[in-house]
Amino acid sequence: MQDDLVPDGVSLPSWAPGAVNYGMGWWKYEDQPGLLIDSGAFGARSFIHPDEDWGVIMILEAAGADGRALFDRLVPVIRAAIAAADQT
Repeated sequence: MQDDLVPDGVSLPSWAPGAVNYGMGWWKYEDQPGLLIDSGAFGARSFIHPDEDWGVIMILEAAGADGRALFDRLVPVIRAAIAAADQT
């Protein structure tokens, strides 16, 4: 599921701006290396970071842009919480 399935030279859809590849349900984005993202409907989103051993499912009823905005704010908070837990 994490392997790049889109061959070189094939364009990704315009509704996934910034996506660099796709792996069976999970999008990869240039601005979030190592993070695999499933952009769901109505703002819902799930994301996993296999290298950092964490994942989140975010379920909300909102516009896709609202889900993206919450995602952008949530990822740094998750990383900070993991870093703090690793120090204890």
